[in-house]
Amino acid sequence: MLTSLPFVILFCAAAVALLLALPFMIRKTGRYLRSVLVVLLVAVIQVVAVGLLVNLPMQYVSTPSELWQMVSNQQNRQVKISDTQRGSKIAAKKSGRADKRSPAASEKLNPLTAPALPGQEEWIPSFKPLSNGRQLTVFSGSKSGVKEQVIVWTPEGYDPGDKSTTYNVLEFIHGYPGSPVSVALALDFSNNLQKAIDSGEIAPTIVVIPEGNVDLKAPTCADVKNGAQTATWLSFDVPKMVRSSFPNVSDKRKDWMIAGNSSGAYCSARLGILYGDVFGTSAVLSGYDQPIVGSWGGKNSTGFRDNTLSVLASQKRPWPLNMYVSGARLDKDSLHLAKALSQTSYKPGDRVQLHIAPKGGHNWAIWREQMPELYRWWEQVRSSDAPKTAQVKGVDSALLPDTAPGVFSLMGWGTMVLAGVVAILALAVLIRRVPKVMKAGSRATYLRALVGSIVAMLLVIVAVMLPINRLGEFYTSLAEIVQTLTGAG
Repeated sequence: MLTSLPFVILFCAAAVALLLALPFMIRKTGRYLRSVLVVLLVAVIQVVAVGLLVNLPMQYVSTPSELWQMVSNQQNRQVKISDTQRGSKIAAKKSGRADKRSPAASEKLNPLTAPALPGQEEWIPSFKPLSNGRQLTVFSGSKSGVKEQVIVWTPEGYDPGDKSTTYNVLEFIHGYPGSPVSVALALDFSNNLQKAIDSGEIAPTIVVIPEGNVDLKAPTCADVKNGAQTATWLSFDVPKMVRSSFPNVSDKRKDWMIAGNSSGAYCSARLGILYGDVFGTSAVLSGYDQPIVGSWGGKNSTGFRDNTLSVLASQKRPWPLNMYVSGARLDKDSLHLAKALSQTSYKPGDRVQLHIAPKGGHNWAIWREQMPELYRWWEQVRSSDAPKTAQVKGVDSALLPDTAPGVFSLMGWGTMVLAGVVAILALAVLIRRVPKVMKAGSRATYLRALVGSIVAMLLVIVAVMLPINRLGEFYTSLAEIVQTLTGAG
């Protein structure tokens, strides 16, 4: 409902109508309490309207219940994770020795994800063409039981019948809140990835963006006992569907990368570690070490502790780990993840690249800026043999000290307090001045009152948005906001 265009248009029209009527609603003198309540109600409606407009194109939150779940972020203490470490299970069976016949030890993808055979048309859904090389399907995974949206981007000139070209696959997992649409629009693969392909920086690649918030719930990037089988959906059903629907994609692990931003970054790292028989590489854009989003049994549970990324990365597995980890200094979770991974014990053949920008927050501008370097790193990993020893690069960037935003920066406490005080004063002036201005009853006086009302509401919106920005560590400067809105990278 929150992403329904008619609903958003209707709500925003009502918000505009109330704003236009506000001078008339508070024009009578001596009714301060009534005026205060009316002004506050109108202010709340304006804030909600702006939130709906921001949410609509990116489709972060779809329903009120999803919004509440996001805000409350309650952990289900009874949940049990049932997909614990496919890689560790294989390693345990082989007593630490990779079996050459094992799909995990092979450079080939897990054979269970092989293209569908005749009579298995359920793995070949129909796609609806979108714009800029994108196409959309609603796919029902036979193994996971999950039915969700999947967006696929193909580069210019892609021909499924072309047997002379083999395509890499980048499976990208969005954050929470988020949607496949948000990734497709914000990262615009038709621009940045197409340029990398055209210049030869990366081999021809298709991008697959599945829904990660299964059943519109906070993403627990795992198979949950008696719950959503999200790990199976992302690491089995979606890859098998892709191989069945796009016959010229590679069947080699090194040519498949799983990447993600925010909670999707945590997910991509977890699946890259535990499901290396499908994903040869993983990319973590502003992720976090502990599974803080989703239901993992509570922070004191075994499942929560065992699924900490720095713990998972140090465990036995029959495949080398190739992981790109990026973030920004003022995005504390990404900085702490990089620090934890820089101190993790790795296995021979592992390659970990850490890159923490000295400035910036948790936003699309930062992630878009980091994509070209990610493409180059992936191509380098694909084109070279695994090292005989573990390689961890970029440790210096991970050792940046924690720092607080400037007092009067975009995330500073001083800015938030000042904005709040100014907004309150603006509302007080509005309530006091509008009745006096409206006494004349002319069109000019109404316009003066309306302009004052608009200014006051804008100040309220800014005052509300600044603490939200600080809480999420989203934007550290106005430049990052402009870059996000304009698509500059």
